[in-house]
Amino acid sequence: MNRLKLLFSTPKRAFLSAFALIILLFGTGIFIGAKAFAKEPHPPQNTAALNSDSRESQNNSDNPASLSDNNSQISLDSAKETALADAGLSSADVTYTKAELDYEDGVAVYEIKFYTADCEYEYEINASTGAIRSQDKEWHDLPHPAENSGNTGSDIGVDKAKSIAAGHGGFSVTDVVFSKAKFEKDHGSMKYEIEFYKDGMEYEYKIDASTGEILEFDSELDD
Repeated sequence: MNRLKLLFSTPKRAFLSAFALIILLFGTGIFIGAKAFAKEPHPPQNTAALNSDSRESQNNSDNPASLSDNNSQISLDSAKETALADAGLSSADVTYTKAELDYEDGVAVYEIKFYTADCEYEYEINASTGAIRSQDKEWHDLPHPAENSGNTGSDIGVDKAKSIAAGHGGFSVTDVVFSKAKFEKDHGSMKYEIEFYKDGMEYEYKIDASTGEILEFDSELDD
């Protein structure tokens, strides 16, 4: 009791004692509240699911076209069929010189080129829709019977010209891929322009249409 009276014997001591008591009570309350919060149960987080969702979201954002580009494109064979159907031909009627996927102004297209004995065809097919974007047809300037009437020699024909060219290169007609077989008439002379590919080389010939003589010949690596 004497000690308690001593703590409040002067106004200054009374103020300091009261302040110390308030600090003690406040600190005790914080300690008790912290222990009570630590004992409360908290719902566990499904971290595995969150990580999985996060990875899936990241993959989709990194590859926004991965789910659509390849699956939405038609095949090269389908593009060929579209071009052939438009030309009214079958695969047995033509020889392909180009069939590949390319991009025009950011649009995926198939470039299809082929020829017959009479014509050269070129198509661009939309790789996503299968629609024909562009087409071109060029007729070989083959002679008509009337054009040969005054000629002392007969026309050997395009097939013979192709055989002569391939044979000169040491091949048969079935060994090579022809890219051009065209008849030309220039200042009264008639000739065939024959071009074909074999083993990475491009061969070009000019052959007299009457005699079958090789007028010009060239070969180079295909770029």
